[in-house]
Amino acid sequence: MALTGTVAGDFGLGMPMTVLLDEGAITVSEGLSPTGRTQKNYAFAAPVKVGDIVELFNNTALTYENTGGLPVMRKPRDDGNSAGVYGRIVMIDVPKRVPAEGEDTTALADRLTKGYLRLATVEILGLKGANAFEVKQNSSNALAVGAAGKLSPEFASGVATGYIKVVGSGGTLPMRSFHYIAAGAGSQPALLGVF
Repeated sequence: MALTGTVAGDFGLGMPMTVLLDEGAITVSEGLSPTGRTQKNYAFAAPVKVGDIVELFNNTALTYENTGGLPVMRKPRDDGNSAGVYGRIVMIDVPKRVPAEGEDTTALADRLTKGYLRLATVEILGLKGANAFEVKQNSSNALAVGAAGKLSPEFASGVATGYIKVVGSGGTLPMRSFHYIAAGAGSQPALLGVF
């Protein structure tokens, strides 16, 4: 049975959050407008629309600084980088910037720095809340986006310091990071979600 046009039972799936959408490589071409004028067109390799399911994913470009503190989500892929956190798109905005002729891009880091990702409101499944924290990363393990069991309070002389630290396993906080932190990066900001 097709669900097109049905509304019964549509009560939202989770906490709404503003995210950036990575829709894959961008290709720019020239085409005709409805009035017959030449115009620039661009296409995403993996476009999404309102109602689609998207996922958090791990990528070294997804730092707090590179993303402006926002999570980045994409159409689910079977590439081993899924963070196991999903959501449904409720609303999509226009991109901050549109690529120019010859600005085709395949690298996520380029799409982030050039402002090509669209903003969206996504209902994140199971998310109870999120907040930015300073995370101490002095270990040899990077903090991957969405990794569970990797965060614990930091203690000094048996008292919490106010920092959250990355651990190899057995983290005591029910949080997952929306941002990547490299191994040995020291104190870095990250948006942490409670699930």
